[in-house]
Formats: sequence, structure tokens, C-alpha cells
Amino acid sequence: MVNEVVCLRTIGQSVLLLSSFISNNSKTKLLAESFLRFPIVECLERRFNAKDILLEIPHPFFISRRVDIGWNLNEKQCLMELKYISPTNTGSEAFLRIFYDIIRLAYSSLEQIESYFLLCGKADDFIKIFKSATIPTKNSDVLNHKYGRKRNLLNSILAQKYNKPQKIIKDNRFKDLYGKFCETYKCHKDKKFCKKLSFKTTLKYMSTRKESAISHTVAIWKIEVNKENN
Repeated sequence: MVNEVVCLRTIGQSVLLLSSFISNNSKTKLLAESFLRFPIVECLERRFNAKDILLEIPHPFFISRRVDIGWNLNEKQCLMELKYISPTNTGSEAFLRIFYDIIRLAYSSLEQIESYFLLCGKADDFIKIFKSATIPTKNSDVLNHKYGRKRNLLNSILAQKYNKPQKIIKDNRFKDLYGKFCETYKCHKDKKFCKKLSFKTTLKYMSTRKESAISHTVAIWKIEVNKENN
């Protein structure tokens, strides 16, 4: 039986090595979220004999949406959303996309699915997004991305320490954003709709920059509904 930590670490390292290699040896901008799937699929097939590996599969809760990659391992269904950070998407709009990805993954965990979020980017961009990605203020227009005063950072929702008490996403800072999400995805039509915003994130893998050739950073979080508060 494959250990979750070993599997996620191997996935993270595969993405890290290939993304750093391409970045260091190509003058063109080849890297994007779609690229990240290839080392993951290769890793799952050759290292772990995962079954039913599928790309762009329908979300189990929001049928109109697709999840980047899914697979079965140890008789458990797993889903993973991928996000590649570039210098042009490290601000508030990037935060909003990540926030929506995490909420969708949290909902998939209601279906007894192991749900993960992988974030990859050049080391400097990775640091930048945690400093500059901010939460829109209450009166800002979320749908049109017109933001008001900066209030909070991305690390408000993504845990920073391995397997430590998870970040619980439940306070009023996200109330308006979650309301827009529920309106967009018509959550109120489903009995499994969570009226209160209460999800948790746990850091499962984060790369370290030990060699100069490693230009990127990769991190993987497990996303779950915080059932005690829903």
C-alpha cells in the first residue's frame, strides 16, 4: 500500500525537477498548468501503478466544472487542482482563482474523495504571491476584479507547516467571497451545500531550494471540509 506522504512527495519532486529543467534550458515560456500534468501522470503510472488516471474530469459536486487530474490509489479516489504562478498572476485575481479552486476541492471531499491543491512557480514568484495576493475588501466588486484596500495575504488560507494543525477557513474575512462563489455555482440547490464557510488546509509537501539549478518551488496541500463546523 502506497503511503500518502511518499506519493505526494514523489509527485512534487517530479514536477519540481522537470519545471526547473525546462525553465533553465528554454528561452520560450513553455510552462503552464497544462504542462504540470505530464510529470504527475508519468509518476503515478510508473511509480505507483495508479489506476483510472484521467485529465479534465467533471467535478463530482459542480458538474459544469472540470478538475485538472484524478486517479485511484489504495482504493481511494483522488483529485488534484494545479496552479502555475507566473509574474503576471501574483496579485488579487490570482488569489480569487486559488480561493475558488480550494472551495471546489473542499466540496469534493464531501464525496469521500482525497482532494489536493498543487502550486508551482519560480521561487521568486512563489514568494511574491504569498506577499501580494490579497483579499478584496467588503465593498469591492469581486466579479469585475475591482479591489479596494489590501487586507490579508494568501497565507490566510494555506497552511505553512507540515502536518501541523490545519488552517481553518471560516472567519468573516471570506464571507463575501464565499457568497459570490455560492451565487455563481448555485450551491443553495444542493442539500450538501455548506452554509458556513469552514474548510481546512494541510501542507503535505513543499520543496526546498538546495541546488542552484532548482529554479522553482512546488507545494501540495490537502483540502478538506471542516465537518465539525458545517
